Amino acid sequence: MKILALESATLTGSVALVDVGAQGGAPLHVEKTLDASLQHSEKLLPAVMEIVGDRLSSIDLFAVDIGPGSFTGLRVGVALMKGLAFATGKPLVGVSSLEALAMNAVGAQLIAPLHIVPMLDAYRGEVYTAVYNVGAGFPRPGAVTAPLQQIEPEQATPPEKWLKYLVGVVRERPLQFIGDGAVKYQDLIQKIVGARFIAPVNDHQIHATNVAFLAKKTGAVDLPPLHELKPRYLRPGV
Repeated sequence: MKILALESATLTGSVALVDVGAQGGAPLHVEKTLDASLQHSEKLLPAVMEIVGDRLSSIDLFAVDIGPGSFTGLRVGVALMKGLAFATGKPLVGVSSLEALAMNAVGAQLIAPLHIVPMLDAYRGEVYTAVYNVGAGFPRPGAVTAPLQQIEPEQATPPEKWLKYLVGVVRERPLQFIGDGAVKYQDLIQKIVGARFIAPVNDHQIHATNVAFLAKKTGAVDLPPLHELKPRYLRPGV
């Protein structure tokens, strides 16, 4: 199965082509990180066509992150992938930007079960965030699985309020913070939460490859019509 995936929730963004072998072997993939200096409308289509080349008709499944994240990026990215899915007659799966970000921890060498707290900078003094439960001994992304269980819903919230809430309700496991919001509010995290692990810098980007893995896990059964797939902004009135 060939999956073409796009991540456009962040200023950088990425596109990936993942080929999942029919025999259950490790998937082959190529991923391109986009130029953060360009507008989404300028870079997404050229990057997608560079990755897919003349193989568009061979794509079995399209995948895109639907948010939360950049309003413009999500709108352009979702529209682009809906167009490709419509043109080819192939299914399109929308996945959570936060879950795709949290999957970065799946490849980490963990010594104990923990909670993953993805945090994207939502500006206006807020972050997009949620909490995912991760157990010890889970498989890596190459297994094309998503061993994440969401235990706190996605939300846009002030970081200080969010961190104080976490301290009160999430006690039994360490917390791993990931994302540009975790970087921006690192000092606040250490002040309120204490000596908790913050992921290395190279783990703070959402990868289109993770979007593809999540789409494979979701599958193409009982998907909503294309016109019903819309970005999830998490802010009232947007």
